[in-house]
Amino acid sequence: MSKVEGTTGQALPTEPELERSYLADLQVPPLIQKALEKHRRDLRELMKKHADQWVAYHGEERLEFGRSQRALYHKYLDRGLRLDELVVLGVEPEMPDEVDLDPSELAHV
Repeated sequence: MSKVEGTTGQALPTEPELERSYLADLQVPPLIQKALEKHRRDLRELMKKHADQWVAYHGEERLEFGRSQRALYHKYLDRGLRLDELVVLGVEPEMPDEVDLDPSELAHV
């Protein structure tokens, strides 16, 4: 960590350099990517009848809705699907990628 001299002559720590995360280099398996895209496209409609449930996908094929993410994973992994081709996603409103906050909204924090 590098240091910068302050007004009193003391060395002050600077912000550490950010390292590139290895997660940024991971490739999303094609069937998982297709499932994510389908889920995002259909989410508004899914919210009408299946809010707060889980849904299992194999690529663009929607397999089943359920109340337990774990149970859906076990069911389809036991049937021979692999983790790189199965994903179970929640049916809930999407979180925005970025949140724009007015600084005045943080005054009470």
